[in-house]
Amino acid sequence: MKKIIVPFIIIGVTSLIASCHTTVSEDECISERVDSFATYYFNWQYDKAAAYCTPPSIKWLEFAASQVREGDVEQLKAKESQLTTEIISIDYSPDERQAYVKQRVSNYMEARGFGEPPAECEEGIYEWTLVKDKRAWLIRMEALPRNEKQNHD
Repeated sequence: MKKIIVPFIIIGVTSLIASCHTTVSEDECISERVDSFATYYFNWQYDKAAAYCTPPSIKWLEFAASQVREGDVEQLKAKESQLTTEIISIDYSPDERQAYVKQRVSNYMEARGFGEPPAECEEGIYEWTLVKDKRAWLIRMEALPRNEKQNHD
């Protein structure tokens, strides 16, 4: 009897570990992609941020890049505190083809409007939508990112 039960226990435990690992690895993959994208985006390295976006999203990065002036870049370089990011939450659509990520970004320069100088921001909350394209998660932008913390305070 023990010889029959032991293999089933091993299979059950292995299946449980494998299913947990799959969920964790999806979250880790999404977290890494969002953190990399945000680091490039908020350091105004839009060309590098583009690698993490859907092709239609690139127009928003091009627009953001067109708004940066030389003086803005100098202000970004002179900033003393380093940008940090933290994933707050990851949720999935029912079909698991989209992920919705809430992220805290700290110590960054926020581009304002056309002709306005950027402002140093202590903390912002950003929400990203990712879509699964083949086997990679890509950020889908339908507008420039907005600081949700600022919009709800």
